[in-house]
Amino acid sequence: MRAVEFAAVILAMLVPFVAIKSHDLAAYIYWTAVVSVYLAYISYRRWEVE
Repeated sequence: MRAVEFAAVILAMLVPFVAIKSHDLAAYIYWTAVVSVYLAYISYRRWEVE
């Protein structure tokens, strides 16, 4: 399952370069959103496991 989660995060991080083709502040905001969602997800998963 961790491999799938890792692949999903990597693919989500590549979106600005593949689909949006942007190298400006929009990519930074997008990455911040992706990382925030991922951190919330792993935090939730940790509470679920414990």
